[in-house]
Amino acid sequence: MKHTYFLLILYAFNAQGPLSAQKTIFVNQNATGLQTGQSWIDAYTDLQQAIGNAVHGDTIWVAYGTYKPGTERFQSFAMVSGVQLYGGFSGFETDLSQRNWNMFETILSGDIGTPDVNTDNSYHVLTGFGADSLTVLDGFTVRDGYAVDEVSDAGSQGGGIQLFGSPEAAYTNPRISNCRFINNQAQKGGAIYVGWFYSAFFGYHPVNPSITHCIFENNKSIPLNGGALSWEGPCRGGDTIKLQDCTFRNSSALYTRGAHIYFGEITGKALHLVNCLFDRDTSGYGSLDFLLNQSSDTPTYIHLEHCIFRNKSGNSSSGAINIEDMKSNKMYCNIDDCVFDHNRNKYGRSVFTVEGNPGSSINLNIRNTDIVNNIGSQNALCNIFVGSIHANFENCKFLNNDYIFGNDEYSGLVRLRGNANYLAETTFKNCLFANNAGGLEFATSANVYYNTEITNCTFYENNKYVFAKSYYPSFSQAGNPYYNRIKIRNSIIWESSMGPIYSNVNPYGLETEQFFVEHSLLGSESLGTFPAAGNKYVKSPMFVDSLAGDFRLRVCSPAVNAGNNAFIDSLSTDLAGTARILFGKVDIGAFEATDTCKIVFTNNPSIIQYLQIAPNPSHGLLQFQLPEGTLVTCVEIINASGKIVFQKNDVHNPSIDLENQSPGTYWIRMSTNTGVFVGKWIRL
Repeated sequence: MKHTYFLLILYAFNAQGPLSAQKTIFVNQNATGLQTGQSWIDAYTDLQQAIGNAVHGDTIWVAYGTYKPGTERFQSFAMVSGVQLYGGFSGFETDLSQRNWNMFETILSGDIGTPDVNTDNSYHVLTGFGADSLTVLDGFTVRDGYAVDEVSDAGSQGGGIQLFGSPEAAYTNPRISNCRFINNQAQKGGAIYVGWFYSAFFGYHPVNPSITHCIFENNKSIPLNGGALSWEGPCRGGDTIKLQDCTFRNSSALYTRGAHIYFGEITGKALHLVNCLFDRDTSGYGSLDFLLNQSSDTPTYIHLEHCIFRNKSGNSSSGAINIEDMKSNKMYCNIDDCVFDHNRNKYGRSVFTVEGNPGSSINLNIRNTDIVNNIGSQNALCNIFVGSIHANFENCKFLNNDYIFGNDEYSGLVRLRGNANYLAETTFKNCLFANNAGGLEFATSANVYYNTEITNCTFYENNKYVFAKSYYPSFSQAGNPYYNRIKIRNSIIWESSMGPIYSNVNPYGLETEQFFVEHSLLGSESLGTFPAAGNKYVKSPMFVDSLAGDFRLRVCSPAVNAGNNAFIDSLSTDLAGTARILFGKVDIGAFEATDTCKIVFTNNPSIIQYLQIAPNPSHGLLQFQLPEGTLVTCVEIINASGKIVFQKNDVHNPSIDLENQSPGTYWIRMSTNTGVFVGKWIRL
């Protein structure tokens, strides 16, 4: 068996052959012509025959139907270098754009033995060795490969497709598009295994396929990594591993890593996943597992963009994303416009985990991302534990996340821990935390300087301690200069807890609380007193509808125009994309109100002043407070039709009785000795 397998590899290498005139070869299992492959009428009925007659530069068109590689398990279809394989034809097309691979399904099947018994199926439905960038697989369903019981290392990888480099090509990158991979199994890489070629003489010859617009369903790895896809080995310097517009569903890596995808040894690589859906999986570790087990000065880059992770079911410490075994590595990780929804982990984190040695560092940006309805076991749905942390969370929502076994009062929904002799810096901007079983936890080990800044965020009904800090014994060296500092600015903290919103879990007696809260809105002084200024303690933040999950501000919320502009830095918009400053001063919280009940001084637009009126809305009695030295010469009330319904000159009393006005929205125009103020008033 192995000897024949080796001959197939040589066959794939030699099939490249010399360059010749490009031709199109036709395959239709129902054709009744001469079987020359020169037209649909005379199409080959055997796909293997077409592949055997193809050379570099040729294109093969395959009509709908089911094609099998042979009768022996070691036989497979070869992805010959430079040959383009297209499926999805009815058998009458004259142009590639006329095909429809959804209507005319072209199946490459490994079910060569007893129907619906997978243990006698093909080890690999397709194999590719040294396939270059002109090599294409497009418009096929690849299914029922079974490489679980092959005893050789190479034979046990990639039930659907097995890709390796070649000594004849320094670098290969075939293209796989518009394909479906269904019910494939292998020890590694149930649907696809991406490997490399190495020898002492030739060195490394990597392969980096482009995979776009593909669907992976019900693929499995037993007992190793990568239920749908296992991607191992080096890439060429400067190249990016990219998956785009792909769907992964019902993948399984029962005992190990990467239910959907396992990226093995990605140190120094760049990975980009765009517009991908990862739905329903079971694994011992993460849905996506990234392994960095070598020390390197070359940074590793991971970028997840417009991806959805949902319905994960796990039973280990890892979540939907698991990045581990970082040594002396530097990683840049960006997660943009993603959703983590209804992921569940029985024994650990359900969203993401990043772990590394003291010499590791991560620069993490999570932006415009929703983390909702996830369940973990206990202590942190999102956990980052590396040497040096630089993390930024911006425009993110954390909603309705919980724990299976309950949580202790110090549990953090997000837990970040710096480790040994490094600076850890974390920022949260325009973020919403509501109805979670945990808040934020910041932990320090030996000799760590930890800075956290939370700006224009909203916290509503989370854990008892919304903010927790914890220290480890090595932090308690006498006289050390290290710290764990949290600054909270322009934020709403609305919790039902009757005690402090923060916890300083420090059994070592250090004076290290360093909580600074300023220009923020809190429900009660019992939530804590802070060495800062500008805080408001109010009866209600006046959200639009907190029970329905709408945490925007009502027109007359005490958070409107109550923040400090100096803190917003680069924030030009709020969590909803509204301009951050609408009426001269920034609002408190994650959302900017689009209207205000304050009367605005309009004479000099560069110097906006406010005239506070209250109550607003009201049932008719309107009270106002003027800047010192201001005299009112005229007050006018104008209805929605533009009609003046009330006018009074020389106003000396700071209250006006307007009970005779009908309910509705009115404009107030107030002329004074310093200018004119205008604003909106709502009559209840």
